[in-house]
Amino acid sequence: MVDMLIRLVKLAIVLLLGGCIILLVFQRKLMYHPSPYSSEFAGLLEKTRIERIEYKVANQTQVAFYIPAASLSEPTHLWVMFGGNGALALDWLNLVSEYPDPDAAFLLVDYPGYGYNGGNPTLEHNMEGVNAAYAAFLKTVSYEPNNLNVVGHSLGAAIALGFTQVHKVDQLLLLSPFTSMHDMVQHLFPYSGKWLSPLLLDKYQVGSVLTQLQNTQGRLKRVKVIHGDNDDIVPVTMSRELAQNHPGFVEYKELPNVGHNIDEEYSQQVVKSMLELSQH
Repeated sequence: MVDMLIRLVKLAIVLLLGGCIILLVFQRKLMYHPSPYSSEFAGLLEKTRIERIEYKVANQTQVAFYIPAASLSEPTHLWVMFGGNGALALDWLNLVSEYPDPDAAFLLVDYPGYGYNGGNPTLEHNMEGVNAAYAAFLKTVSYEPNNLNVVGHSLGAAIALGFTQVHKVDQLLLLSPFTSMHDMVQHLFPYSGKWLSPLLLDKYQVGSVLTQLQNTQGRLKRVKVIHGDNDDIVPVTMSRELAQNHPGFVEYKELPNVGHNIDEEYSQQVVKSMLELSQH
């Protein structure tokens, strides 16, 4: 009996150590899912008014995409858009095409390693990349946005918050955000998460950053969070917690029977919220 107990303890230690090693070595491969653009996107860029914006991050060429206002005038507001960990910037095009305001412009940003971008995604590289994309955008256009709005989905919500800490954002829309990567690890690995999460390299402290923004109360006028109650990737309880912990600062809308991915129903709600936010 004692020998069996010792063997079980040894097995548990081996499994725990194995999990720690896997998380240390492969965690970013588990966290990020970059993919290249297919040939159909190259053809799309040639036929549309989408403008490529090139810039560098760690000597690696990066490409963001700017969509000027349909009215061809100086836009009344700009939306900077960040996707989730398995998405590409041009995946936003269907949603953008549904946006009815002809005076809105859009900047769609990929992370390092995604789409046409060289490099590897990490928290540091991602933030360096999105800030460099915005700086390159400002050099490309002849105006400086006087109504800067940001939307981010899932991982992109964490990126959007980091972007807001650096730039004078007016309206912030977070779609299916998590509270922190620490909490996500504990959600995904309920038995070993509390031992594994301290090993995280990219922490993405969404709740803490929201608190910092709330305490500073700078130019940021409104923060809205949207989350589907049928999300099987990021628990809806995380958005509920963000709203509960930031009363009077975070507006929260829960979508019944909606999952994690931005399908047609989710997209309609996002467009509606973007329009409503941009009018303030």
